[in-house]
Amino acid sequence: MTVILSPANATGVYSGYSTSDTPTWLRGGWYTDANGIVELVTIYPGFYDDRSTHIHLMVHKDSVQSANGFAHVVS
Repeated sequence: MTVILSPANATGVYSGYSTSDTPTWLRGGWYTDANGIVELVTIYPGFYDDRSTHIHLMVHKDSVQSANGFAHVVS
């Protein structure tokens, strides 16, 4: 399995949705171990109007790791 995490930064801005020079900061995907466990460490996401503080998390059950380490989701 692959777990993908995408929090906002400390000021409430998401990478890839602003004029940032680095569109993938604070985003990443990690493979679970044989027991389906992964430990992730990140910052406490920033606050922005009209939303509670939250982190986007996706879990892909059917993914494979390519030779260069990237995760490919199998449909």
